[in-house]
Amino acid sequence: MNNLYYRQKLNKLIEKLFINENNARERLIENEELIFTVFLASKSDDIDMDTQKNWQKLWNDLNVKNEIRLAENRVISSFKNTILSKRNKTISKYLELIFEEYSKIL
Repeated sequence: MNNLYYRQKLNKLIEKLFINENNARERLIENEELIFTVFLASKSDDIDMDTQKNWQKLWNDLNVKNEIRLAENRVISSFKNTILSKRNKTISKYLELIFEEYSKIL
């Protein structure tokens, strides 16, 4: 992975998070996989350490709760369980952090 891949995935994430009519909590949950992809892309050697640390902290904060197994084939991920437990103000903070990272690549 490289800087270009990271930028492309972050651009896509911003489009999905901020050009959407759902509430912030739903937008984050709907884009869990893309957030994880951007997090992994941020680990590239050509991404600055501050960005890598910011994404690591964000990902850790978004995966505090344990996953819940409702049935053999039905699981609530750690990410979703964490998001569902957060206050709206905290959810907004996560969106701001993502947007701050995006503003660095403009």
